[in-house]
Formats: sequence, structure tokens, C-alpha cells
Amino acid sequence: MVRDTQDISEPLISREAEASPEVAEDEMHIDTLLIGSIGEFGYGQQLFYFLTQLAWIPAAFITLVMVFTTLDPVSQRWFSCVEGKYREECLLVLNSRKTDHTVDFCSLPRESYAWTRPHDSIVSEWDLVCGDSWKQEAVNSAFFGGFIIGAGIFGSMSDNLGRKRALTTAMVISGLMAIIGGVSQSYWIFLTCRCVSGIGVAGIGMVAYILGCEYVGPSWRGLLGVAAQQFFAFGAILLPVIAYLMPSWRALSILTGASSLLFPLALLLVPESPRWLLTAGRSADAVTALAAIASHNRTSLPNVSLAGTSGEPGEEPARANLLDVLRHPILRVRLIIQLIAWFTVSSMYYGISLMISALPGSIYVDNVVLAVMEMVAYGVASVLIDLIGRRKTISGSFLIGGLCLILSAATSGPLSLCLAFAAKCAAASAFALVYICMAELFPTVVRNVCVGAASQAARVGSMAMPSLIIIGNELHFSLFGFLVMGLMSTAVGLMLLTQPETLGTVLPETMEDVCSLGLTKPASQPIGQAEASEGFPAQRDPEPGEAPPKEEG
Repeated sequence: MVRDTQDISEPLISREAEASPEVAEDEMHIDTLLIGSIGEFGYGQQLFYFLTQLAWIPAAFITLVMVFTTLDPVSQRWFSCVEGKYREECLLVLNSRKTDHTVDFCSLPRESYAWTRPHDSIVSEWDLVCGDSWKQEAVNSAFFGGFIIGAGIFGSMSDNLGRKRALTTAMVISGLMAIIGGVSQSYWIFLTCRCVSGIGVAGIGMVAYILGCEYVGPSWRGLLGVAAQQFFAFGAILLPVIAYLMPSWRALSILTGASSLLFPLALLLVPESPRWLLTAGRSADAVTALAAIASHNRTSLPNVSLAGTSGEPGEEPARANLLDVLRHPILRVRLIIQLIAWFTVSSMYYGISLMISALPGSIYVDNVVLAVMEMVAYGVASVLIDLIGRRKTISGSFLIGGLCLILSAATSGPLSLCLAFAAKCAAASAFALVYICMAELFPTVVRNVCVGAASQAARVGSMAMPSLIIIGNELHFSLFGFLVMGLMSTAVGLMLLTQPETLGTVLPETMEDVCSLGLTKPASQPIGQAEASEGFPAQRDPEPGEAPPKEEG
């Protein structure tokens, strides 16, 4: 790879090397070091990856808890008719065979009924029905609104203060807000807590994923990127069981918050990301982190210096932000495509859930089944990304999901329902894969900033879904949202085919590294000496007196 003429790396691999400038002048990329010496996914990386990805479980709890804390007591028929002149009218509504008898219920005077499970839902506890039913959706909107804010905050925080600090802060914020919301006596306080907890949960997912993947070598990133979503799905399986055993919405909120507060204890056992440490100008600490991994793997570090983006001793490390990405011709196009992809997959994932939420059967069983289906989808995706590559797998997920949604909108009955479930599996797979794309397409110095921007786009997509539902109702076409999402997903699937294949490539560290994606094969060749592939010439260092090759936009 052609590097800038200004040397921005600090050659530190050990205290001895630091003391003697004659030791180990050869630079080695972290991925090359992992492949050749430390191990790509030894016991150390397995332990650290597992501990960091546990964060997804409380994130799933806090995200999905509203499915159970906002249960509608009217549709669940959690009310009884009290003695009085309206009792007969109330009994007619209660015993109605209608699937949706909300309109009839709202015609009843408040004194004609009483909640039979007043503390199992915020809806029954605060009477959020009929004229106040909009407050139910406001809680979810507030959460995703906080998610948009948090994605921007923690994207920058993680790149500037470190992955571990950002993740710990996110877990504490989300946990505290869940607990405070669980004991609040006011709807508006609860709404505020949900908004702030959304800020924290936004940081949990993106930082935990980035931190876990930055420990491992390139051949494991795809599989582990999808495996991270299995932790979220596992949390989604556990939550309905816990909610069934603990129906009180307050107890459930407090428990989910407590799980988030306990997680930072696990972070005490893991080192900071060596890649982030290197970009932050802390080469010695990066070596210490790599040494911790090597120690657990029962391997050793070679006597070479680290190639990366660290600065000279005492020098302020180079920083990059979203504006730098937008100025870069290659990264700009990649980011725009990824933003559209994240917007679309989020609208699909949550939109399908909203439109099939009225499925028959127990809400607890239905949610467990959906989560199990997601785990299966993640398993299939984890095999395909290393078998046929990232680009084909993620593009295929969007194309299949889009086609299923379009066909679901055009059909009815059981076939439409089966197609919707298939689309949900494709959306779950695509949601896992977009994280991998962000990690492998963007360099370390801006990786979390880009993930933050994409996460914000995703939340905008999830917040836009209720509007499609409303439009569909106005058009008397209940699956209008499926048609729109299907067309968008198909278009995104085609756009993603233009992105470079990152299977087997070195994780980019600097803004310059992105030019080598699709060309680099780290297992056999160092950066900058890859063979030509996919129609692009291999890059090489210029000969003395030769002008460096120009970067194409």
C-alpha cells in the first residue's frame, strides 16, 4: 500500500525495542501479526470476544422490554365489568368475538370497567387507552429518538476516548434509566427515561461489536460479526420467559436495568482495543494489549514494530471525523450506500414486527419463535459470508427480503404470512451483515463515527415505519408498507453489489488503507503488495524519484 511520505507510526513492540533504536526496524500490521504470530482467534480472543458481546443481552432486554410493558389490556381483555347501569353494555364488549373491539370499548364510561391486571402494563396503570393511546407509541418513538442521539454521541466518544470507556458509559446510562423508569410514578418521567436509555443502548450495540471484532484476525471477522447478533437474539429469547415469570412491568424494567449495570464488571477482564490504542498514539499500550492476547493464546510477540497510525511520543494523535469521510471520494460513496442500507434494513426489521404483531397465539410464545428464527438466519448468514463472500451474502439478503415483501403485499392469507416471516429472517440476516460491512469498509480512525452515522440512519428508518402504516390505512391497503420496503430493499441489494469484497482483507487502519480493499490478501502478502484483482492494478511503493500513483475517486 502506498503510504503518505510523513511517517505517522511509532515503532514500539517492547521495552527493549523502545530503549534501543537498532532493534526491529521492520513494521508489521496488526492483522499480519495476528495471522503469523499471535493467532487470529485463540483462547484469549475467544474469552475477550465472549465477554464483550455479552453486552448485547441487556441491550436486547432494554430494547424489547416495551413489547411487554406496553401490553394493551383491551386486546388482552384484562378488564372486568363493575356493577352499575353500564354493566350489560360492558359485558357485550368483553364477550365480543371481534378481533379488535377497541372502538366499542372506548364508547364505555370509565366507571363501567376495572383493570384485572393493573400493574402488568403501563397502559393499564396509567390508563393509556382510547384518547390517550397515542402515549403508547410516544414511548417507543422517544426510545428510538434517543437512539439517534446516542449513535452520534457514542460514535465520537468511542473513537476519541476508547472503546471500553464508551461501552461502560453506555451500559451505565441505559441501566440507570431503566431502573429509574421502573420506579417512576409519572408517565412523563418514564417517557424521559426511555429516551435517555435509548441514548445508552445506541452505544452498546455499535461499541460492543467494534471492540469484539478488533481483537481478532481477518478470517474470523465475518463469522464473529454475525455471531454478535446471536447474543441479541439470545436476549430476545430470554426476555419473554422472564416476562412470563415476572409480569409486573416495574419489576421487569428494574431487572433489565440491573443486568446492564452488572455488565461493566466483565469489562475489567478485557484489554482495550489494540487497534484503537495504536490510532490514539498509545503504541506501548497497544503492545500490552496484544501481549495479553498472546499470553492467553500461549504464543509470543515477534520483535517487530507496529505499523499503524500512532503518533510520535508526546504528539497529539491524528483525528478524523465524518467530514473527513465525506471529503474522501471513495469513502463518501461507500458511506452514502451504507446509510441507505441501514435505513432500509431497520425499517424492514421493525416494520415487519409491527405489521405482524397481531398474530394469533400467546405473545410470549410468538416472540420466542421469532427470536429462534432469527438465530437460524444468523447461523446461515455466518456460513455464507465466508463461503461466497460478504458482498454476495448481504446483497442476497436484501434481494430475498425485498422480493418476499413485494410478494407478501401481493398475496393474502397463510402464504402472505409465510412470506413475511421469510422476509423477517432475511432482514435479521441483513442487519447483522451491515455491521460487518461498516467494520471492514472503513478505517479504524473513523470506524465508530461511521457506525454511529449509520445507526442514526437506521433509527430514522425505524421511526418512519408508523407513517407507512398510517398511509396504508388511509389507502385501505394495510400492506402498503411491505410494498415500499420491498422495493427499497431490492434497490439496496443491487447497490451493494457495487461495493468491494472484503473477505480475507486486512482491516483498514488509516484513510489511505481503504484504497487497498479488494486487493489485499493478508495471509500471504503484506499490505501494498497484493496482486491485482477485480480489474484494479495492484498498488506498489514508488521507486526513488518516481511520483506516487494518484488515488482514483
